[in-house]
Amino acid sequence: MTSEPPDTASRPAFADPARAERLMVGLAGGGVTDDDVETFRPALLAALAAAPDPDRALTNICRLLESVTGRITQFRYLGQHPTALPMLTQVLGTSQFLADILVRNPEYLEILTNPNLIAQGRSAADMHAALGQFTGALSRPQLRLEAMRRFRQREVLRIGARDILGSATMPETAREFSHLADACVQQCLEIAEQELAETFAAEDRVPLCVIGMGKLGGEELNYSSDIDLMFVYADLDAEATPRAARYATRLAELIVSGLSKRMENSHLFRVDMRLRPEGRFGSLARSISSYALYYESWAEPWERQALLKARTIAGDAELGRAFMRMAKAFVYRRNVTEGFIDAIRGNKRRIEQQAAAQGRSASDVKVGVGGIRDVEFSVQLCQLVAGCHNPWLRTPNTLEALARLRHTGILRLAEADDMAEDYIFLRNVEHRLQLLYERQTQALPAEPAEVELLAHRLGFPDGPAFQREYARRTQRNHAHYTAIFLENRTPNRHEPEIARRLVQGMEAGADSGELEALLAETGVVNPASALRHLRDATIGGNYGMASPATRQAMGDLMPSLLACCGATPDPDAALAATLELAEASPNPAEIYRSLAQAPELLERVCRLGAGSPGMARILARRPEWLDMLVDESMLDAEPKAPELYTSELTTRLRPDRPGADLGESFWQSLALYIQRERLRTAARDLWGDITAAKVRRELTALADAVLGILLERARKLAMAERLSEAGAPVEIDARLRPEGRFGALVRPLSDYAAYYRDVSQTWERQALVKARVCAGNAGCGREFMRLVWEQLYSAPLPDAQADEVRQMKRRMEAERLKPEMRDRDLKLGHGGMSDIEFATQLLQLRHGSAYPPARAPGTVGALLALARHGGLRAPDASRLADNYRSLMTLRNRLALLGGGATDLLPDGADALRKVAIGMGCPDLPATPAGERLLGRVHDEMLETRAIIERVFYQETRQEPHAI
Repeated sequence: MTSEPPDTASRPAFADPARAERLMVGLAGGGVTDDDVETFRPALLAALAAAPDPDRALTNICRLLESVTGRITQFRYLGQHPTALPMLTQVLGTSQFLADILVRNPEYLEILTNPNLIAQGRSAADMHAALGQFTGALSRPQLRLEAMRRFRQREVLRIGARDILGSATMPETAREFSHLADACVQQCLEIAEQELAETFAAEDRVPLCVIGMGKLGGEELNYSSDIDLMFVYADLDAEATPRAARYATRLAELIVSGLSKRMENSHLFRVDMRLRPEGRFGSLARSISSYALYYESWAEPWERQALLKARTIAGDAELGRAFMRMAKAFVYRRNVTEGFIDAIRGNKRRIEQQAAAQGRSASDVKVGVGGIRDVEFSVQLCQLVAGCHNPWLRTPNTLEALARLRHTGILRLAEADDMAEDYIFLRNVEHRLQLLYERQTQALPAEPAEVELLAHRLGFPDGPAFQREYARRTQRNHAHYTAIFLENRTPNRHEPEIARRLVQGMEAGADSGELEALLAETGVVNPASALRHLRDATIGGNYGMASPATRQAMGDLMPSLLACCGATPDPDAALAATLELAEASPNPAEIYRSLAQAPELLERVCRLGAGSPGMARILARRPEWLDMLVDESMLDAEPKAPELYTSELTTRLRPDRPGADLGESFWQSLALYIQRERLRTAARDLWGDITAAKVRRELTALADAVLGILLERARKLAMAERLSEAGAPVEIDARLRPEGRFGALVRPLSDYAAYYRDVSQTWERQALVKARVCAGNAGCGREFMRLVWEQLYSAPLPDAQADEVRQMKRRMEAERLKPEMRDRDLKLGHGGMSDIEFATQLLQLRHGSAYPPARAPGTVGALLALARHGGLRAPDASRLADNYRSLMTLRNRLALLGGGATDLLPDGADALRKVAIGMGCPDLPATPAGERLLGRVHDEMLETRAIIERVFYQETRQEPHAI
């Protein structure tokens, strides 16, 4: 018996209606009556009508209901739930692969029918934590590997459902798959280390890190991607190296086997090792020095290009950073030869010729004409050419690179936006092709019926509509590829037409409104002010006419100046800073000529002015320091050594007799040195030449040297106030001393020992975790640190004192953190720097007695040491360290932009945008830079807080976990 659904327009277009009717009738049984089926039929037909493949969806519904116990319960649940059935038919009608997972694991039905599970993705830390919980109770390697495969299937179902149901974009889907792969590689590494601990002596076990390449490195993984890996181990002495190599190679073999071996629940990931040096014939694992030697002496241009996508995904984080430093120095070379560029183009031509020979030029989404490879090669060539000058362009993610290339002017707005849209479209097509059966394919179907179904899976009404859109996008994409890849764009855009019209208009006294409109096209926010500055520089102002040489030099510089300013977060500030620098010089024409002849220097001056107007004003007051900013030492990737600061200060300052009154020249010289070095560090920070951690190391080393000079020469730290009067503020806070501001400034060691032993509170001992000798008598400093470590690390922190640490953190949040600032306070907010610092210090006090490296005063160093010891899971340590560095970088940018320390993200949209672009969040058509930055900070702080809840607020005393 059958009946028609109420709305005949919603009836699905079955390929075989009679078969569909038999399947629906066959739903009865197992407690389901014919009446139940008839009641269920209208909702089922409506849901199937909206499915991309109603026949496949119905078949899989029947398979699913046959696989469950208590069919009637599931039957009624699907019939009564308002969204479950439509969500289910969408997924089951789109992917046979996901349907098979669900039929084998019907308990996973909750994933598809629970909106909360579909709405939210997993961060990298969440993925690591979820996998750890899934396998945490298992000790045998084989059982853990099998559990990981079950976890992967569950996650693939969740990620795929989010994609199909529109809860995640293509970039979000690819990123989640990459997070899943990262977590699985890390878990396989831990399992392999556990296995080898029984067969290799401790002195033969060497730190190892895993580098993700290709789409995994760019966090762009597909449903059916291989994962490209390389294994790196630490350099050791010649005697230990052979044993270390054997251990690292065996470790790599176990990791590859664990990932790729087929078990009851399939495999985790196919692993491709061909991107390692010497390909399939090369060593599976190498030391960093071995990689460096190979890349410097033997590597082909395509291998240099492949390293663009390198990213540390598992293992020893410090080792990973060392590898990445080496790789970037090899990839982004200052001398980009025509031969290198021709080799990259030749490689792309060979790929095109191979696709043509195989008949795939028009049908392959990846290597066909206008396909994914056209975007990737165009972007990567621009990065290789311009990334040596602009570190901001050094990202492994294609869409992020496109946005940055657009913002810096290397790509035009229209072409970058077109390429981004077409890339997302093509990757979505690729995903739908692979999602059907989890096959590694990029080929469009040839049969019209299959094209029709693919079109429906992509949301098109029919096959011809999809084919027209596919042709339009690939043709447009190939046109951009031809213009960009074969043209070889230079790092700076030039706007000669606007500049020519501006100069002519200013000389002819043209209407200001017309000239201001021209300036607005370059990105200037306040064109009236900018025009006044340019008129003064080009024509002259209240203090006289500009010289002919100045007018000529400014006219030559104008196109590049406008382009460079427009590519900064704050074009107005960049322009003002550049012009102010020239005006402060005795010969402005010479400055203009120098900047015109050195495009890289011009770009850097503009970025300094936009990122830190205060530092730019210091440079304008001391234009002779411009030479310092182009010195070779500025290119050094390492921070300036502490002893070099001390040596320079000793040489520069007049050797006054200790204890004597210090003359004004001493304070002026010291203040100028501090200003100069702060400018040098700030410039390197804004230009991306050093990381936030290295900024801290440089500033700390400078402070140490200044304190040493003050102790040696002045003998009174209160004399530091003289530096503020001389224009270089140095604040000294002594409130952490015993008894705070009421205590003696100086005490004998015995007094310190007695105070911390008998009087001090828990928070005072916690503060000692950061103690470090920075100046003065070295022997006295060693004795002080000895008594500090005796107080802190003679035994693990008792539970009662650990509770005091947590309670103090709660009080800080309740009393010092405004509720509305939880997501905007980078220090005290939920997931802010204070969260990471408190958790790290608590774990140091727990584990420092057994593991001295965990006593490191630096937060990031302590996190990595705790991970090596087992006091903190490596993925948690890595995420906390990365997020801490990110917050530290953002704090630095806020301080440079505003001229003073601050922990709060700005409220104003304009100020937020300037910070955002400086932090690598360019404007996108759908999402302004400020919103992107807020979203990124929110995600990082949310991720951090989730880890802190586990490792700090819920932390229980335990032995280090075995790895």
